[in-house]
Amino acid sequence: MGHLRVTIDIPSLVDDLPYLPFLQLEDCSINLQENEAGEANWDVLPEQESPQPVDVDEAGPLPVILHELQIARCRLTVDSPDREKPLDVLVHKARLERNLQDRTVANVSGSFNGEKLDIDGWLGPNRAFNEGGELSHELQIQAGAVTLESSGSFADINTLAGPDINAHFSGPDIGRLLDALGMPPAAEGAFDFKAGLNTKGGMVNMDIDGNFGNLDLVANGQLDRLQKPSAGNLQASAVGPDLKAFAEALGDKGLVAEALDLSADLAFDAGLVRIKRARLATEQDELRLGGSLTTENGLPNSGLSIRLESKDISRWAHLFDRTWE
Repeated sequence: MGHLRVTIDIPSLVDDLPYLPFLQLEDCSINLQENEAGEANWDVLPEQESPQPVDVDEAGPLPVILHELQIARCRLTVDSPDREKPLDVLVHKARLERNLQDRTVANVSGSFNGEKLDIDGWLGPNRAFNEGGELSHELQIQAGAVTLESSGSFADINTLAGPDINAHFSGPDIGRLLDALGMPPAAEGAFDFKAGLNTKGGMVNMDIDGNFGNLDLVANGQLDRLQKPSAGNLQASAVGPDLKAFAEALGDKGLVAEALDLSADLAFDAGLVRIKRARLATEQDELRLGGSLTTENGLPNSGLSIRLESKDISRWAHLFDRTWE
């Protein structure tokens, strides 16, 4: 690290939240690497045998209050066996500052894997992170020819209640972006994706429609709340070229590398998720689900009907060789 400057409000050190008026980093470099054995150079502390879960409801406030952060000429690289090439983020100049309206304003210029990167936006009020309540934002990100725009608010950020959010994500090649992020090649080609959440009459209306290249995603419906909904309905579909890569992007491995056609119609009712219709089809298979699932741990009083037609049933064996929690 070439330069670090910190100013500290000394009287605040005896308070619950120390106050840092200014933090400046210049000419720094962070290199994160993971080898074939899964060992990472950031694993410097011994692994806990029985880590204790964190109760979000009892979590404390942010550890410090930072008024202004400035970064110049700093680089972050991330590499692992799963990546064809390292992730390389260079920050030429960045500034984050809390303004008089209790908003955090961000301006960042740099590069992302060689592509020009610009970030501008604001988020606030900052007190919402500790006290709950309304949180609003505006964000514009330009990474090469890729654009992300988002704006809107939550009536209560702690419970994600009362959303009014609109986002637009577009670019010339989703495959190139997935590669840069080290994600499976679930799609390729130009993409244009829009998502909206708005609250009306006590219900959250969801409207997601767009494509990630040759992967089409659609979801719409109404829910009484985003966290553990107890009323409402949701219809969703995904049509794309590669079920294997699509599942790996969602954290599941071992599915077949064939085109997918996925659709679902769900209803939420007092702790139950009712599967009115769910279908997954590939070139050689069709899987249908029905029934209901509780939202409680262990899925008590749940019931599923499963119908699978396949030319090779062994392609799906791993799905049923697992513990469901």
